Amino acid sequence: MDSRWRFAVLATATTAVAAGLGAYLLAKLPPDPPLPGVTEADLRALEDALSAMPSLAVEADADSPDVVVIVLDTLRQDRIPLYGYERPTMPMLTEWAEDALVYDEARSVTSWTLPSHASLFTGQYPIDHGAHGKSPEAYDGGHDAYRLPDDATTLAERARDVGYRTWGIAANRAYLSRNWGLNQGFDLWLCEQLDNYQIGYPTAERVTDLALRALDERGDEPVFLFLNYMDAHTPYFVRDGHRMSDAPLYPRFQHDTRAYRLVRRLVLLTGWGPAPVLRAWSDAYDADVSYLDLQVGRLLDGLEARGIDENDYVVILSDHGEYFGEHGLVTHSKGLHDEVVRVPLIVRGPGFPAGRSDALVQTQDVPRWLTEKMGAAPLPDAEATGERQVTELYWTRRREMELSWIGHRFNHVLRGFSDGQRTVTLSSRGEVEAFDGHGSAPLDETWVEPLRSWGERWMADREVTEGAQAAEDDVEALRSLGYMD
Repeated sequence: MDSRWRFAVLATATTAVAAGLGAYLLAKLPPDPPLPGVTEADLRALEDALSAMPSLAVEADADSPDVVVIVLDTLRQDRIPLYGYERPTMPMLTEWAEDALVYDEARSVTSWTLPSHASLFTGQYPIDHGAHGKSPEAYDGGHDAYRLPDDATTLAERARDVGYRTWGIAANRAYLSRNWGLNQGFDLWLCEQLDNYQIGYPTAERVTDLALRALDERGDEPVFLFLNYMDAHTPYFVRDGHRMSDAPLYPRFQHDTRAYRLVRRLVLLTGWGPAPVLRAWSDAYDADVSYLDLQVGRLLDGLEARGIDENDYVVILSDHGEYFGEHGLVTHSKGLHDEVVRVPLIVRGPGFPAGRSDALVQTQDVPRWLTEKMGAAPLPDAEATGERQVTELYWTRRREMELSWIGHRFNHVLRGFSDGQRTVTLSSRGEVEAFDGHGSAPLDETWVEPLRSWGERWMADREVTEGAQAAEDDVEALRSLGYMD
């Protein structure tokens, strides 16, 4: 019997036993202690960052609008009521969006944090900015991804050029630390200074508190404020009052246990996972999205109380989604299906009338919109979404690539080309996958061939850019968020 299938048989049997035993043991565990809100260490870090801000070289126009960009890390579009989800996961966001423009056909450019945020800040696709995954041959004992090069031009730099204070508070300590170059242009960047406590990232309550306290210290200059919330990302921490199901929730079973790693590898190898476990993870995700809504709603109320109103710009989006067993996948950075690239995108401010839009837009469109609204120079080589949406994935995380019985599945570059409803994904190995918003679709050449041909033309005159090497100083942050075992 092939070694991969011996593993699969053993894993299946072991998982069945582990699921039952795990349910029993987890039911016996005492509840987790409450997570702390904003701490004295947080406030000291904020105070130190505010006091260290450089002087502005230019004075902004008196009527310059404030700009706030909020990334809800790992939030799937189809898991919030604003996009038709039946569970009331985000009622506060739904209410706020009544005065905003909601993009129904928004997609990220990719399915994981680093390249998605790099596109959000540069206006470029991953193929051009270079902050994406490495091939296994390029690992060289270090990180499995490239950082954004120092010579990249970012939205924050353009904002600072026209007199904005540029502040960033990021909960994703794994791929938004200074090590990855995404802090370029920010006067204030809080990320790795914030203690992760039990769950690997600062909670939404802390991010909101820090953002509002920073705004309380603002001067007369307009502010470009970037916030990253991580509560829809593993590991989950289900709070009282936010559960969406009476079924057992085992968030502790996920992310940092041998049982979790076994289930994850089983799904990636065989395409199958124990339904109760996958359902429990999905329910825990919904519960954490509900908690996230409460804290983002508190932020939005706080912005308004501090004078950031309909004359200013607030953008809310996600960098990517999450798999819960669909297509034989779990977590993210594994494929380019709708579950991981269709994201919420909501914009409020002058020029964005309240309502719904079916325009084809993506992550890299946002900085182009905002530089114009701030009166800043355009970003070099920024690219608007055209008649097709383009998504890219350069391999996946090293932990899967180095497992011989799984790594072969992900040892390729993927590019997806979508007309908004249907997508053709081309692999660097020559494979073609076609799917629509309801899952895999038959390979009907009447629509597959035009998308494939368009994608090949898109690639014809491009070369893949490789970003800079990242320093090896954030291994624990990567491990705490599940990117390393």
